[in-house]
Amino acid sequence: MRWSRLFADLDAQLEAAERADRAAESAELRRAELSRVALAERLAGGLGTVLTLAVDGADPLTGELTQVGADWLLIDSGAGGETLVACSAISSVVGLAAGSAPPADEIERRLGLGAVLRRLARDRAVVTVVVRTGAASTGTVDRVGADFLDLAEHAADRPRRATDVQRVRTIAFAALGLVRPA
Repeated sequence: MRWSRLFADLDAQLEAAERADRAAESAELRRAELSRVALAERLAGGLGTVLTLAVDGADPLTGELTQVGADWLLIDSGAGGETLVACSAISSVVGLAAGSAPPADEIERRLGLGAVLRRLARDRAVVTVVVRTGAASTGTVDRVGADFLDLAEHAADRPRRATDVQRVRTIAFAALGLVRPA
């Protein structure tokens, strides 16, 4: 009888040690998996959520996260409209759920910042571009290269006309903070 209790106790200890090992291994796998998640992917798990972003060169931006690309996101702040934010200019985000997972829509997430800016150039939208230093310029995106955009600066209430363009400013994507309707 004593032997059976001894073996039962040893079995219980062995089973508890195996459970602890599995839990530690599982936690390590979760940490390793998380180490490969980029900010844009983390943000994609928060689509439809109201977030507050700290963006270099701008006041805190609060609104609903409506779209996420490879290196950009769109925040709808209601009356202020939608704002395009370069992920590289985000210093912190408040409001993401701890366990949010990114959606399966790979195509949208692969679209880079250049693709979105080319769309703005094609639409001839008048925008305000805020760089990471806080400087803002208003005008129309004329051209978009691999890592820069050319902004024809003009008054926000005027369409882009050669006579109204004050200057063309070339802005590196690395310096870009956000782009919003003018």
